[in-house]
Amino acid sequence: MIAFHLVLAAVLAVGAAFDGILARSLRVAGALLVLVAGVAATFGEFDIPDGVPPWAAVAYPLALAVLLAVYGRALAHRPSLALASVVLACWLATAGWQGYCSLRQIVTGLDQIALSLGLFGVAILVSLAKSGALWRWLAARGRQVPDSTG
Repeated sequence: MIAFHLVLAAVLAVGAAFDGILARSLRVAGALLVLVAGVAATFGEFDIPDGVPPWAAVAYPLALAVLLAVYGRALAHRPSLALASVVLACWLATAGWQGYCSLRQIVTGLDQIALSLGLFGVAILVSLAKSGALWRWLAARGRQVPDSTG
């Protein structure tokens, strides 16, 4: 585990220190390594070593995402920012799902409430589309809208 982190730090450091084709390739490789580590830590099953607090395993993917985002922002490296967003999205999805599963045991009918809320959002979108307000809103933001004269 320590060797992986040392290699990861070296790849990212060399990628940041230089500006050649190899350095740009190392930036992408380092970002991909962070993605693999973050997704593995988020979805994988592993034993926590002795002396490591349990919250560290939960916070590890979040820390990876933040560090990769700072790295990508400092170097203006869009692939690093994109992969940091993927790691963060996986972490948020897992945390949200665990929270939802915990809340299901307390709140009776939570599945029906969530389904009703989702269908209510669809109903709002259908109503806005039928009234033309959705198309006007999209057109005001420069999006191409379907022709309603047909």
